[in-house]
Formats: sequence, C-alpha cells, structure tokens
Amino acid sequence: MCTHLANHFELHFFIFGPHQSIDNLQNKGKFGKIFSSDMLSGFLKTTNKLGYRMARKVFPPHFDSKRYAPDSILKEISYIQQKENYEACIVHTPLLGRCLQAFPGTVVRIIDSHDIWHQKYLNFKSLGYGKLLSQFRNKDKEINLYRSVDLVLAISLWDHKYLVEHGVNSIYTPVSFKPEPLPAKEPTGHDLLYASGKGITNIDALHYFIGKIMPIVKRQIPYLRLKISNVSDEIRNKYSGRPDIVFLPFFDDAHDAYRGADIVIVPLRYASGLKIKVLESFSLGKPTIVSPAAAQGIPVAEYAQERISINPDIFAEELINALRDQRYRKKLSMSGLAIINNNYSPELVYKDIINHIFHEKSP
Repeated sequence: MCTHLANHFELHFFIFGPHQSIDNLQNKGKFGKIFSSDMLSGFLKTTNKLGYRMARKVFPPHFDSKRYAPDSILKEISYIQQKENYEACIVHTPLLGRCLQAFPGTVVRIIDSHDIWHQKYLNFKSLGYGKLLSQFRNKDKEINLYRSVDLVLAISLWDHKYLVEHGVNSIYTPVSFKPEPLPAKEPTGHDLLYASGKGITNIDALHYFIGKIMPIVKRQIPYLRLKISNVSDEIRNKYSGRPDIVFLPFFDDAHDAYRGADIVIVPLRYASGLKIKVLESFSLGKPTIVSPAAAQGIPVAEYAQERISINPDIFAEELINALRDQRYRKKLSMSGLAIINNNYSPELVYKDIINHIFHEKSP
C-alpha cells in the first residue's frame, strides 16, 4: 500500500518495509544494501545458532524484539536520516516498529499496520496454529506501540474503529482500486472461483465450503464446478481427482482466473484486516458471494447480496440464486463496482493521510 502512497506525496518521505515493498523507490539500492548486508548476513548468523533456536521455542520473542530490527539496522537508518533529513517515515507492520527509534521527534512517524495482529493471532489460535503468530500474543504491546507514534494507517473500517476505541490516532487508509469490469463469462455456466487456496484461513474456508456448502448447492445444480487458484499442497492432495474441483495453473495476469468464473465465492470463517480478494473481485465486476468474515471492514451495506452469512444453508441459497438469476448476478456485479468507485479510488483513499501529514508539517 505505501509504495503506491509515496507517489502522492510532495515531501521528503522515508518508507521502510520488506525488500519487495521498496522495489519501485528511487533510492531502492540504498535500502537494498541495508537488508542484504545487515539483516541477511550478519543477523542470520545469530539466528542459526542451535542454542538461539532452542531458546526461541521456549521463550518466543515478541514482535518488538531486536530479532526483527537489530541495533545495526537502527544505526544504519539513523545515519541515512542524518544525511537525508526526512520529514516523515512509514514502517510496514509493527514488526519493524523498533526502527522508529532511529528518527528524531521532528519526523512524522507512521505505522502501516496492515492488520490488527493480535486479532489475527487469535484467529490462528482458534484453528490450532497460534504458534505461527505467537510474537503477537500480547495485545497491550501492539496497542502501546500504536499509541506511541503520530499516526497508524488502518486498512479496514473494522480496524480503524478498533484502533480509535483503544486510544490510537488512526486514519482509515485501505488499498486503492479502480473499477475495471471484465466481460461476463460466455457462455454462462456454473463455474465458481476461490481466488486464493493458500494460507491458514483460506484452507479452512475451502474445507468448509467443499464439505458443508458445496453438497447443498450440487443437489440443485449438479454440474457445479469449483475452481481454485494458487492452491496449497494440502488442498491439492485432499481433493485431487475430483472432476468438480479444478486447480488452476499459474497466470501471469490474475484477471485470467476471474475471466473463467461465473461467480466468485469468499466463504471465510476467520478473517482480519481487509480481504483484498473481495475488493479485487468487486473491481472486476464479478458477482461475489461473501461471508461475514470476508465482508469485515468493507461497506457492504451498499452491496446487493441479500443475506451475508456463513451458515451453510444460507450461503448455499445465496449462491444458487445468483447462479440461476441473471438479474441478481447483475445487481451483485454493479453494486460491487459502485463500492469500489465510491470508497476505494486513490483520490479518496489517500486524501486524509495527505491532509494530515501536510497539516503536521505546517509551520
């Protein structure tokens, strides 16, 4: 998100995040040097020690540990700041929150949270995978970090409300999209698309849909097919050989996966942050059936789906109605495009944060 955001600023701005997030920045070589020399060579020598790995299992570090932002990184950032004199900075996710210590108080400090990570940890824990996000097990640490900075970017309306309720200075700044409707699939059929088959919550959603919802739909629409892109090994191994489940190949253009779908489904049971796959589907004009978790943080009061529920019977009924009723599909498509146009254009998404930062820097 912030790589695109930087293009809208006219002040000296420093963005610090994962290496792939800085590829389009003018001075990317300098940032690349920080990551490759300090983090990947010097730091990994420490993490490879057997004793260190064992200690991590017994006492897993919190997200604000030096493990994620060693002092050598802070020293390098401080040197760059003294040389370049940045007026504002953004760090991607609280994992890099320690980096803000390298900037003086005159710099506007912003965290692009990407998620409420403690909530995501709780979702993973509910599915038996809490250890994967155990660095975010302490809610107070995350909230206190957000309270200590000038501004936190919230990717969804739900996140923004949560942050404000916890005393955080937050601005709602979702990912921007533009309406780019694809032509309706011809000939019309009964092909569904789930646009991401990897990740804990996506795998859970697919198991739930295939086991609980799909059989209900197939009793009335026997020729139904489910297409899955970016499929995980777990899903491939479990459902390989079923003619009604298709694993899509890799597409250079993700739009190709959507072109072959009559309807997109997002039957998530657990979610946090903003579901990019929902907005992507809306922006392409695809009729989309979503669950409450998938709709979290999106203004779905404007969406034409009559009942948003993860109950198998209700989700299946919505899907059957959309497959059978061309007018309902059209309503879903048009209302999704309207949500994108009215809520997620770059001008709307970045307006508040641009105004905020220029206000902060005004004499």
